[in-house]
Amino acid sequence: MPVKRVHVSGSGRTEAQTVDVWGAIDRVGGHCGDIVVTVDGETTVPVVLEVLIEHGAHAAVVIEDGKPVGVISLTDISRAVSEDRVSLSPEGAAFDPSFDPEVHARDVMHAPAVVCQAAEDLKTVSARMSSENVHQLPVVDENGEVVGVLRSIDVLRAWSASPNA
Repeated sequence: MPVKRVHVSGSGRTEAQTVDVWGAIDRVGGHCGDIVVTVDGETTVPVVLEVLIEHGAHAAVVIEDGKPVGVISLTDISRAVSEDRVSLSPEGAAFDPSFDPEVHARDVMHAPAVVCQAAEDLKTVSARMSSENVHQLPVVDENGEVVGVLRSIDVLRAWSASPNA
């Protein structure tokens, strides 16, 4: 299954590539979403939000040294805004001198990253998602590099299409 991987560096530079995630019907790889967004830990939160909106994603995997270290979701960003830790308005810093305009993904992410592999059993991974209270799991290859994301909605779609998945 081809998955579009979009990566944003701390400088805001975006790179896109297509990776192949293999998976049988009862395995994670057969149900990953068709896009995964990854960001460096130093990417600012407004840039993360912009990329998530642009690609219709709900979360980005935070990468350091090529490996996932956390996940920053729309919920994490919303929480940071409501707690006044980050402003999405360009004027935010001008109105509040204590506001730090350089809040980064690593400052807001859910960490550590809970991951799975494409060949893992879907039910086992779903149970892990539930026990860890996460809604997106980075899918990694044998080298620990992100090749996809399994979302709660992907699991529900799989079960509604095939109760034995």
